[in-house]
Amino acid sequence: MDKTFATKLSSYLNCLYKRDDIENAKIIYALELLLNTQLKLMGVFTIAFLFHLVKDTIIMILLFTLLRIFSGGMHCETSLSCFFAYSSIIIGGAIFSKYIFIPLHVYLPVMAINGYIIHQYAPSETKLIKYSKNTRIKYKLYSLLTLILYVVISLFFNNLIFRTKTFVVVTSIAITILPALNRKYHTD
Repeated sequence: MDKTFATKLSSYLNCLYKRDDIENAKIIYALELLLNTQLKLMGVFTIAFLFHLVKDTIIMILLFTLLRIFSGGMHCETSLSCFFAYSSIIIGGAIFSKYIFIPLHVYLPVMAINGYIIHQYAPSETKLIKYSKNTRIKYKLYSLLTLILYVVISLFFNNLIFRTKTFVVVTSIAITILPALNRKYHTD
């Protein structure tokens, strides 16, 4: 569905501004990604609205996206499976953080383990994204700094809900970059 709509929209735009086939393919791909992301976010926010979790969902999305940009992680084969995985982490984390609080004696060791996993395996590559050695080092450092920032903020403000949100986000991302789950994309 996304590809059909993106192709039609690109054809319309091509009538206005002529492009070669390579540029047109790039436009179609970008439109597909944009439409796909918008549909997923609309679905997530619809669920969040129904469960009165909009504020918590926005926080979860920001925390998840900030770390995911640098660490990478497993990608799903289909848009639907991506939606279910993403919404499970975001909405599930928002609900989890409202009712379950992670004590400090659990939070710190698990975040240390997550930090080790991120140090070892971030950034995780995809079929299309391959990083140079310098970029890998830079993204690994940014991932670790983001994790440290989350831990420091959690400790400084001593907010149990925020602590649980960071716990869910960092743990889910650490799991998705593990080579056992991300075998077809991981490179050493």
